Amino acid sequence: TEWTCHRLALVALMLAFRFWDDPGEEYHNNEWFAKLGGIRPTEMAELEIGFLRLLDWRLFVTPDEFEFYVERLRSAAAGVRSEGEVPAHAE
Repeated sequence: TEWTCHRLALVALMLAFRFWDDPGEEYHNNEWFAKLGGIRPTEMAELEIGFLRLLDWRLFVTPDEFEFYVERLRSAAAGVRSEGEVPAHAE
């Protein structure tokens, strides 16, 4: 739908926020993120589960993986096609 990108960004930001959030800091639940994104809390939960399954529940990336994708994004932004294999991730 026209809001697919919006939902993808919302769930990605929510998971990144939770992954890097310190336990002592304020915690925001699915309802808070759903309100922020203008969707139902049940849809937020479904997006979260679906996104985590697509990532095979793996939120951590190695520095090599991070650099690989940063370079791909930079190339795409500059209109240059980049090549290369995805670095293996740490198990």
